[in-house]
Amino acid sequence: MRSFLRLAAAALCFAIFGIGSLIFGWVLLPLAGLSFDAKTRLRRRRAMVHLVISRFVPLMARLGFTGYRWDPLPAAVTRGGPFVLIANHPTLIDTLIVLSRFPEMSSVAKPFYIRSPITGPMLRSIGFFAPMGEAEGEEVEAGATVARMVELLREGRSLVIFPEGTRSPEGRLLRFRRGAVEAAIRAQVPIVPLFIGPDQPLMRRGHPWHDFPAQRVNFALEFLPVIETAGAELDAREVNRELYQRFQERFARLLASRQAALGGGAGDRSVALRSAEGSATEPHAPRHGP
Repeated sequence: MRSFLRLAAAALCFAIFGIGSLIFGWVLLPLAGLSFDAKTRLRRRRAMVHLVISRFVPLMARLGFTGYRWDPLPAAVTRGGPFVLIANHPTLIDTLIVLSRFPEMSSVAKPFYIRSPITGPMLRSIGFFAPMGEAEGEEVEAGATVARMVELLREGRSLVIFPEGTRSPEGRLLRFRRGAVEAAIRAQVPIVPLFIGPDQPLMRRGHPWHDFPAQRVNFALEFLPVIETAGAELDAREVNRELYQRFQERFARLLASRQAALGGGAGDRSVALRSAEGSATEPHAPRHGP
């Protein structure tokens, strides 16, 4: 019975999001953008998107689907000014969770989401963009994508980037593309790492949306040490390598805590833990993009 109720809650959330996004993206956002001033249009649209997301994310919690606990914001965020938020990508709803807290952010999104009639109008209206060379199967121009990120940062707009490029697979992190680090160093803005840690797997890569645990999934959103770039001579490859190692270590602890919560039981989490322990040396297929 509990599983059925959770499935019903999840289905309701998806229905609300899908139908709401269509109405929002094709009717309300164009009305909000009725202004000759581009900055005014962007400000109004972001305010509306934040209003909707800031209601939708708590709704998922009230329905018993998810729960959230945020770390206090680091000084690099609270003092103002643009920054690059770099996060792992364990679930399908990461972006919504982040935007509910940081409504002013832009990002790089997959062409599928940018072009989708459901999510595309909303994402495009708030400054999300696909990698340069955005057609499916087309060679991505990494340099042009990084240049666009630098341009936005210099305009004062913060970015949230998921450097894995897609959701994490079962039990490990994908390699981090270094484009976000490179953009932050070139724009001389802080790199703010955010580890997103659901206490149970949820809507992960390669699994259907309705494959979720019987219990509510609680997200811990934890800020790792900030990397300041202003005035520093930093090598993007080295910084990216160090950043990835930090996330790997934190991810291994997350998997260990899941295993401990099971009382040492068997199952996919024990397999995931063994996979994570070997993931630092596991080869990854080359992928295009920053």
